[in-house]
Amino acid sequence: MDKIERGDLVVIYWWDIEDDSTWKPIEVAEIEQLPLCKTVGWFLNQDDNCVRLAFSVNGTEDTKLEVGRTLIPKAVIKNIEKVREDELGAE
Repeated sequence: MDKIERGDLVVIYWWDIEDDSTWKPIEVAEIEQLPLCKTVGWFLNQDDNCVRLAFSVNGTEDTKLEVGRTLIPKAVIKNIEKVREDELGAE
């Protein structure tokens, strides 16, 4: 995998918590799987606990940048993939 740096567009695959208050047979409950989610965003940074992504950016290089962000705990992350520019149809 390529090294991921600030500003790279990435997809994070992560396991979500499943909570369901409906009644089910125990045989069904015993085999249910965690939902695998995908979050797409621009990589900001990471530490020992989480990965930080920006999902929206406001401003320009000449003005103060502000971002909408998502923090994903590392404990639930299955994989992080860098999105290549050629996959976006960029020229």
